[in-house]
Amino acid sequence: MLKWIKIALVILIAVTGVNDIGKWLVGAYTVEDRTRTMSFQAAQVAKKTRTADSGWPTVAQAAQQSGLRVLAYGQTAASVTVTAQIAVSGTWVIGPTIALIGGKPLSTPFTIEQTVTTPIG
Repeated sequence: MLKWIKIALVILIAVTGVNDIGKWLVGAYTVEDRTRTMSFQAAQVAKKTRTADSGWPTVAQAAQQSGLRVLAYGQTAASVTVTAQIAVSGTWVIGPTIALIGGKPLSTPFTIEQTVTTPIG
């Protein structure tokens, strides 16, 4: 009987690890890919229209469509910088642990941030 409990415990830990690491990897890839795309699109707009923050409407629309939250947008004559965040939900250990440490409800999703700078030109 103890042998079966140990086997079940190992399987439970493995499944939990696969779930949480998988959700984290998908979230990290998604925020990196979409932030890079938004930064590139904003740089293309800024290249054509050389006014202050001309790429912002493009970034705002793309963020709304992709489910990201834009934390910062910066545009200079040489580059566009976008910082975005995605909420990762559905984890069994990572999310609740981070929420517990932060004093938030256990169902609070954890977030992943990404900053991308794209040159204009």
